[in-house]
Amino acid sequence: MDKFLILCAADKNRFDAYINHELYANKHQLQYSFQIRKDIPNKSFIKIISILEAFDLGYNKILCLDDDAFFVDLNWHCLEIFTKYKELLVVTKSPRKMKNPPLFNAGVMFLRKSRKTEEFLKRSLRTTQKELADQWNRDKFGIMSGVEQPRLILQSFKVLKDDVKVVDYPGFNGRRKNFAFNAPIVHFVSRNKEVNIQKFQKKTGINLYELG
Repeated sequence: MDKFLILCAADKNRFDAYINHELYANKHQLQYSFQIRKDIPNKSFIKIISILEAFDLGYNKILCLDDDAFFVDLNWHCLEIFTKYKELLVVTKSPRKMKNPPLFNAGVMFLRKSRKTEEFLKRSLRTTQKELADQWNRDKFGIMSGVEQPRLILQSFKVLKDDVKVVDYPGFNGRRKNFAFNAPIVHFVSRNKEVNIQKFQKKTGINLYELG
């Protein structure tokens, strides 16, 4: 039997995104967990460790959201991603607003539990900066951005291979500046996130903390 979880894990509550996530989860009667993790020294790996722990607790399908990603469409049902795609990892391609962007953005990920998925996550945790630098293919992976994301990109090629699906942008992970309303989630990836959240709400008329 499938056991599904919407997961958000961070070192602190920055933007009250859990309010938005809970509204969505409650609408669809889905389980949601917002975790503030002070027990993980390297905050860059909080998300990966929290996913692995959720797998250990018996969840076999996970939607993992960053704490700067918000649902905008209450009627979208996230479980349709698992119906539409059979791959172990489903992510959205980064927008081409920059030259040679990262292959995908790891701020919104759908994951199926399997030995292969767990190995992919564990290898991402073990990847050193030297390994990353030595094995990074800029033509294939795009620019190296962040700490966790390039490790996930590299290991998705090495471990998951054909079991990763990169959906064309905007997919389910849109951006504020070029937001497409067919994207069910908006992700504030740039600086000045609090200001940009307010700008987005004012421009679109969407109250991310009330919805519907």
